[in-house]
Amino acid sequence: MPSLKTVFDEIEETNGEDECRAWLSRIFDAKIELATFVASRRGGGEATEYVSFLKGSFNFSFRFRLSHRGLDAIIRFLKLGYTAIALRDETVTNEVQVIEFLRQNTTIPIPYIYY
Repeated sequence: MPSLKTVFDEIEETNGEDECRAWLSRIFDAKIELATFVASRRGGGEATEYVSFLKGSFNFSFRFRLSHRGLDAIIRFLKLGYTAIALRDETVTNEVQVIEFLRQNTTIPIPYIYY
């Protein structure tokens, strides 16, 4: 039976990759809407420029330039298809708590999180 585990893992990995590709396509199609959302939450003026996207193994981010003082803002997502849905909210909550802890208890410059 150990050989079956590999087959099921490969199928699940392929399904996750397909799901992630479809999700990324929808995210890129919503770039203008996301820029407007980021600007409204950040309060740094309008999003004037799409700067870049950043990707990691489990995360995907867009970086936008805002009109107010040339500030940049990033919106980050956990990649669909690679992170268990049940753990997505918990993961983000934990990351925000760690960042807030570091901001309050160290002198490390930490970007502010708008949520």
